[in-house]
Amino acid sequence: MARIVHLANFFGPRSGGLRTTMVRLAEGYTAAGHDVHLVVPHQPCDWRPQTRARVHSLASIPIPRSGGYRIMLSTRDIKRTLNDIKPDVIELSDRLTLVSAAKWARQRRIPCTLFAHERIDGVLSEYAAPVPGRHIADRMNARIASEVDQIVTTTRYAAVEFDRLSVPTYYVPLGVDTDHFRPLTLIPEADDTIELVLCSRLSQEKHPEKAIQVLAAGHRMGRKWHLTVVGDGPKMRDLRKMAHGLPVTFTGFVSSPHQVAAILQRSHVALAPGPIETFGLAALEALSCGTPVVCSNRSALPEVIGSAGVAVPGDVEAWLRAIDSLAHPSRLFVRRLAREQALTMPWQRSIDRMLAIHGLKSSTHPAEQHRSFEHQAA
Repeated sequence: MARIVHLANFFGPRSGGLRTTMVRLAEGYTAAGHDVHLVVPHQPCDWRPQTRARVHSLASIPIPRSGGYRIMLSTRDIKRTLNDIKPDVIELSDRLTLVSAAKWARQRRIPCTLFAHERIDGVLSEYAAPVPGRHIADRMNARIASEVDQIVTTTRYAAVEFDRLSVPTYYVPLGVDTDHFRPLTLIPEADDTIELVLCSRLSQEKHPEKAIQVLAAGHRMGRKWHLTVVGDGPKMRDLRKMAHGLPVTFTGFVSSPHQVAAILQRSHVALAPGPIETFGLAALEALSCGTPVVCSNRSALPEVIGSAGVAVPGDVEAWLRAIDSLAHPSRLFVRRLAREQALTMPWQRSIDRMLAIHGLKSSTHPAEQHRSFEHQAA
């Protein structure tokens, strides 16, 4: 049995893919017989995730205009917590304030793995376009690469900024619960209203306004479309103004996975306009419900959706054509493709790959474990 610790900022009641990833990995490690600890920011509401892992909530501060995200700043708290836990393996989902954990691990020869959940150059291009984003990203990534033992990316797209530095990475795609996210037996008729869905954090880097723009263009052209926006964030007010007079339903943040699955199941097409997505877990959940995806061709999502959707450039006309193609009466075939694509990405595969990277016991056969992850040499 190994003691595994995963540290991350931006983990809380309204965080999406990161929280899901950490909890699913933790549950998988626990099922394999390991002792798992999550070190995350303390939430003022004393919220705790549902997991068998032990959760250590450290003092944190809110990030202004982030919609509730918080970060841990105290190096002393982080080191004290790690000293108390005495980990055998550390996983790190942060390149900003938690680098001290990697340094702590290196001093004690404890293996530390970084999850590169985002592209730093992409984030800088969205929030600080005038600055030399690539140069800053390269410096940050070179720094963290010198502190950790290995780096995990969930897509080839996410590995690009490490490829530039000739830093090798491990490729570990995320997964989906195909039992929970599954298609409906009966699907609405093709001549009814086409239900579109955007399941996303409503923030700048996600480009949620694209969904409203596409709906508005379709509405002007006589398309019988309705859009459901699932999620919340700093752009909610602006989006509501944009959507005035259009057939749009804003659900706000939906905490129940069952309710999210129900919305995805009833939808004909899911929209994923974010151009810097490094995986897109919500899109994979849509596929698992049999709902094809239209996504930005600049993101990692074309890798995730495969032939179960359409990747398009930024112009609205391309999005209209893509939606029309997926909402065609032949969509039953597309829905089968979506489900089949999701079935190739179970969480257990992600868990087994991570355990193999750590050199720990996996639920797969030892001979299979050796082949269960791929090393990417830049």
